[in-house]
Amino acid sequence: MNQAKARADVAVRIDGDIATQIRLVSAHKKISSVKILSRILRNPVRKAYKQVLAELHALTEEG
Repeated sequence: MNQAKARADVAVRIDGDIATQIRLVSAHKKISSVKILSRILRNPVRKAYKQVLAELHALTEEG
């Protein structure tokens, strides 16, 4: 992701226990919770997103 590009943060729901742990890690490392979660989730989500796009593309090619 291009770091110069402005982020478009949105609110999402997450398990409370995980949120508590992320807040502790965030405070200790002096990194925002958003940044920590984005770093953790970016690659797995990108991979799943590409897979879904490929599956949808295959469906439109069949039909």
